[in-house]
Amino acid sequence: MSAAKGKEPSRVSKADGVSRRLSKARIVQVARSFDPKDLTMQAVADELGVDRKALNYHVTDKKGLESLVAANVFESNFLKYFSENIEARTDADEWVRHLVAWSYAAKEGLVASGMLTNYYVLGSDNPDIFKPSELVLASLIRGGFTAVAASRALVMATRLAMGVGRDIVLENVFGEHPQGPEVRKLLDRAIESGEYPALTTMIQSRVNGADDVERQFVFELETMVAGLRGQLNS
Repeated sequence: MSAAKGKEPSRVSKADGVSRRLSKARIVQVARSFDPKDLTMQAVADELGVDRKALNYHVTDKKGLESLVAANVFESNFLKYFSENIEARTDADEWVRHLVAWSYAAKEGLVASGMLTNYYVLGSDNPDIFKPSELVLASLIRGGFTAVAASRALVMATRLAMGVGRDIVLENVFGEHPQGPEVRKLLDRAIESGEYPALTTMIQSRVNGADDVERQFVFELETMVAGLRGQLNS
């Protein structure tokens, strides 16, 4: 049958067909098998046995490919930590355990990925990535929070965990926080002046130093939980 007058017949190239059959998950799986220094679009395409252009349906350049790999590392580590530390036990403190497990999973996932970003490109085709969110939100609502308050609690826990995770990644990448040297010079001047006794005590206690990150994280989590308990009981 001929095409309708005035309309061109649909043409789908072989490459387009391959691109649509090639899943993002499969691309990431192959990309993760490469040493980071050897990771290129062409190398992944060669390993998959497809034309490089076939990858463009999911990712267009090396930077995007690296972001997908980092996101996949985050997701896999997040899900692993969360599933290993969640307890299937319903009681008054269920929401606390779930929220704390979420926070640790987010921190550990970010550190494992090495991402210095406030967001990431979703590296999964599997909607199961959202199951932990549902579990935490549902436990908060069962614990007495409104849906809005539960959502705010989850956002707060995520921001806290991701902030700590980014600080750890910065130190892993640069050896210390990039602002460290300048901050130390300014603090040394403040201490020498003798005008900041409280600040001097804080500095000498090395709060939030490289060997204090975990204790600081625990303090912040406990303070967050205490605040949420207060809201729940008010």
